Amino acid sequence: AAVTTTVTSSPTLTISKTDAPDPVAAGANITYTIDYSNTGNEDATGVVITDTVPANTTFVSATGGGTEAGGVVTWNIGVLAAGASASVQMVVQVASPLANGTLISNDTYSIDSNETGPTAGAAVTTAVTSSPTLNVSKTDAPDPVAAGANITYTINYSNTGNEDATGVVITDTVPGNTTFVSATGGGTEAGGVVTWNLGALAVGASGSVQMVVQVVSPLANGTVINNATYSIDANETTPTAGAAVTTTVTSSPTLTISKTDAPDPVSAGGNITYTISYSNTGNANATGVVITDTVPANTSFVS
Repeated sequence: AAVTTTVTSSPTLTISKTDAPDPVAAGANITYTIDYSNTGNEDATGVVITDTVPANTTFVSATGGGTEAGGVVTWNIGVLAAGASASVQMVVQVASPLANGTLISNDTYSIDSNETGPTAGAAVTTAVTSSPTLNVSKTDAPDPVAAGANITYTINYSNTGNEDATGVVITDTVPGNTTFVSATGGGTEAGGVVTWNLGALAVGASGSVQMVVQVVSPLANGTVINNATYSIDANETTPTAGAAVTTTVTSSPTLTISKTDAPDPVSAGGNITYTISYSNTGNANATGVVITDTVPANTSFVS
């Protein structure tokens, strides 16, 4: 008598995922590569892969005809023969700012077909790296500056990184040959150093503060005021120094002279005493100073 044997077969769908780069900088892209296969003994039909865009990211693109709707990317693969395998990719952008060490978890993706139930893939996590990037620079005005006049330094600062900075502090040392006058933005001077406690500085934020100093006088013409010791720091960073700023000093002596006579009137044959007063009202010392006075007519030199 005939013997019959029933054959059983079915697709066996598998799915897995890799991420790159890992770790990823806040604001940068993650590329997820989704590998899938049919290791069963029957072709699968109506194969569909879905992948949910993870939290703290936004959808950028997908290969293989993937389309995004409502935060879910869908690939309609169609037929997947027994023994076949392939891959698709999804690219997302990480939010910024985002705290350093945040984990992006991609754990809601699966493959399904007409012949099977959904098969979920193992979760993939990506570590986020982020940090503030603090910048500081300075301008001086006027330049050149007269000895005895004021210099106003404008300090510009910013955070161009991908994480907010906290406890931000700017310090600026009062340069040689100057004295502190004032500071904006709550800056205070102690021991020749001006300090601004700015607090938090958000990603993309910038600002400026000013310090005013007075140049000493007298001071030799051409003297250079060098402001080279200023920096910005935060809880999350190490100090960032600014580039030196130099200001040239202009100065010159201003000599004045005047004279008085006594007595006036004077008796014929009497003496006149001339008192010559002179001064330097400029902002530089004068050297080799000489005064000359011609003995007037109808007189003779006495002393």
